[in-house]
Amino acid sequence: MHTIIRTPISVLHICKTSLFAALGMISFFFLMKVFSLHSILELRFLNFFFIFLGVRHVLLHKQSADGTSVKFHSAMMIGFITVFFTAALFSTFIFVYLNLDTTFMSTVRLSQPFGTYLTPASSAFVTFLEGVSSGAIIAIPVLRTMKRRERAAIANETISQLAN
Repeated sequence: MHTIIRTPISVLHICKTSLFAALGMISFFFLMKVFSLHSILELRFLNFFFIFLGVRHVLLHKQSADGTSVKFHSAMMIGFITVFFTAALFSTFIFVYLNLDTTFMSTVRLSQPFGTYLTPASSAFVTFLEGVSSGAIIAIPVLRTMKRRERAAIANETISQLAN
């Protein structure tokens, strides 16, 4: 009987991945600023892509380190921790940036429904909540995709064994 040894994914790897995802989001923000698109606040939803890649990378790393599929609850927790760190880093950047660029903060205040109540701190907190909530939702399709690929690989292996 084989004993499956599970390797714990390091917090350092999660932090590195979160840092790279947050740097991608910050780079995207500055790219939008260069093209004068930073005032279109709806473009912030494209940060979803960076969070998706970060969660996918961490879960694929965990799966390859274990050599088996990742269990649902542990994968959700790993994905949530990754997103939590990413959102914390990016919202810290947003807080610092909004304190430095008061013109952009004025633009945010004018374009949001409750803009008169916004401060750099509350804007950073809302950014954090958006990131964490979207990241928690992202982990589910990433897991489903990984499970589907795993089932396809097992089916292909079974077919190749039957062919021999």
